[in-house]
Amino acid sequence: MKVNGYEIKADADLIGADLYGADLEGANLYGADLEGANLYGADLRGADLRHANLIGANLSGADLEGADLSAADLRGADLRRADLRRTDLRRAKGILSFTGAQHLAICYKDRIQIGCQDHSIKLWVTLYQTIGHKNNYTESQVQSYGLFIKMCALKQGIITSITE
Repeated sequence: MKVNGYEIKADADLIGADLYGADLEGANLYGADLEGANLYGADLRGADLRHANLIGANLSGADLEGADLSAADLRGADLRRADLRRTDLRRAKGILSFTGAQHLAICYKDRIQIGCQDHSIKLWVTLYQTIGHKNNYTESQVQSYGLFIKMCALKQGIITSITE
């Protein structure tokens, strides 16, 4: 399959490829090298991205619902506003994820996305309780997500203790 002049297949060399808004639904990109690729707004629903190199890729606004990114390298990837519902992120590098009671939470670069809320880790540390209560999370849910947020902040050196 060719998209925007690029051959889309397993193990493809797509370094720096411009796949802005591309329809890649169900594509087999197993082990593909997509380092630095522009996948902004791309439709990757159900795509096989296992073991793919997505270092520094722009995946903001991409629809990754049901995609398999297990063991993919997402270090430095931009996932802002990406739809990650039912996405398999097991063993993915460069992110931390937590499946909470209401939404998937993902920590990448200096950001955390919980459901459709995407903010800097610093903002989450300061406002997670307010955001949680405003979105009708129970106190127990707020505390669970809060612990995840603090673990991300600790990893980034934003806080020095989980009890802060």
